[in-house]
Amino acid sequence: MVLGFQNEDTGFISFVCYIAIVYALINDLLIFGEHLGTMELLGSALVLFMTFTVGMYRYLKSQEGNLSASQIDQQEDFRSSSN
Repeated sequence: MVLGFQNEDTGFISFVCYIAIVYALINDLLIFGEHLGTMELLGSALVLFMTFTVGMYRYLKSQEGNLSASQIDQQEDFRSSSN
Protein backbone atom coordinates (compact mmCIF):
# COMPACT_ATOMS: atom_id res chain seq x y z
CA MET A 1 0.00 0.00 0.00
CA VAL A 2 2.87 2.37 0.76
CA LEU A 3 4.24 1.83 -2.73
CA GLY A 4 0.83 2.65 -4.14
CA PHE A 5 0.81 5.99 -2.33
CA GLN A 6 4.32 6.70 -3.59
CA ASN A 7 3.68 5.83 -7.22
CA GLU A 8 0.09 6.89 -7.87
CA ASP A 9 -2.21 9.81 -7.14
CA THR A 10 -3.04 9.72 -3.43
CA GLY A 11 -6.69 10.58 -4.03
CA PHE A 12 -7.19 7.45 -6.11
CA ILE A 13 -5.30 5.20 -3.72
CA SER A 14 -7.28 6.46 -0.73
CA PHE A 15 -10.50 5.41 -2.46
CA VAL A 16 -9.04 1.96 -3.05
CA CYS A 17 -8.26 1.77 0.68
CA TYR A 18 -11.95 2.26 1.49
CA ILE A 19 -12.67 -1.02 -0.33
CA ALA A 20 -10.78 -2.76 2.52
CA ILE A 21 -13.87 -2.17 4.68
CA VAL A 22 -15.96 -4.20 2.26
CA TYR A 23 -13.35 -6.97 2.12
CA ALA A 24 -13.30 -7.12 5.92
CA LEU A 25 -17.06 -7.57 6.04
CA ILE A 26 -16.93 -10.30 3.40
CA ASN A 27 -14.20 -12.08 5.37
CA ASP A 28 -16.30 -11.81 8.53
CA LEU A 29 -19.15 -13.46 6.69
CA LEU A 30 -17.22 -16.22 4.89
CA ILE A 31 -14.38 -17.05 7.27
CA PHE A 32 -15.71 -16.24 10.72
CA GLY A 33 -19.39 -16.93 10.10
CA GLU A 34 -20.54 -13.54 11.39
CA HIS A 35 -23.94 -12.30 10.29
CA LEU A 36 -24.07 -8.88 8.70
CA GLY A 37 -26.67 -6.44 9.89
CA THR A 38 -28.53 -3.82 7.91
CA MET A 39 -26.13 -1.03 8.86
CA GLU A 40 -23.08 -3.01 7.76
CA LEU A 41 -24.66 -3.81 4.41
CA LEU A 42 -25.76 -0.21 3.88
CA GLY A 43 -22.30 1.06 4.81
CA SER A 44 -20.63 -1.36 2.41
CA ALA A 45 -23.02 -0.42 -0.37
CA LEU A 46 -22.34 3.27 0.24
CA VAL A 47 -18.56 2.75 0.13
CA LEU A 48 -18.79 0.74 -3.09
CA PHE A 49 -21.17 3.24 -4.70
CA MET A 50 -19.04 6.28 -3.87
CA THR A 51 -15.81 4.57 -4.94
CA PHE A 52 -17.36 3.57 -8.25
CA THR A 53 -18.90 7.02 -8.77
CA VAL A 54 -15.68 8.92 -8.12
CA GLY A 55 -13.70 6.46 -10.23
CA MET A 56 -16.07 6.87 -13.16
CA TYR A 57 -16.05 10.65 -12.78
CA ARG A 58 -12.26 10.75 -12.86
CA TYR A 59 -12.13 8.34 -15.80
CA LEU A 60 -14.61 10.36 -17.84
CA LYS A 61 -12.88 13.64 -17.02
CA SER A 62 -9.51 12.18 -18.04
CA GLN A 63 -10.95 10.91 -21.32
CA GLU A 64 -12.32 14.35 -22.26
CA GLY A 65 -8.91 15.81 -22.83
CA ASN A 66 -6.60 12.92 -21.95
CA LEU A 67 -5.75 14.60 -18.65
CA SER A 68 -3.93 12.84 -15.86
CA ALA A 69 -5.52 12.49 -12.43
CA SER A 70 -3.20 15.12 -10.96
CA GLN A 71 -4.18 17.60 -13.67
CA ILE A 72 -7.86 16.98 -12.87
CA ASP A 73 -7.13 17.62 -9.18
CA GLN A 74 -5.37 20.86 -10.08
CA GLN A 75 -8.36 21.99 -12.14
CA GLU A 76 -10.75 21.16 -9.31
CA ASP A 77 -8.53 23.00 -6.80
CA PHE A 78 -8.45 26.04 -9.09
CA ARG A 79 -12.22 26.02 -9.49
CA SER A 80 -12.84 25.74 -5.76
CA SER A 81 -10.33 28.51 -4.92
CA SER A 82 -11.77 30.91 -7.50
CA ASN A 83 -15.30 30.63 -5.99
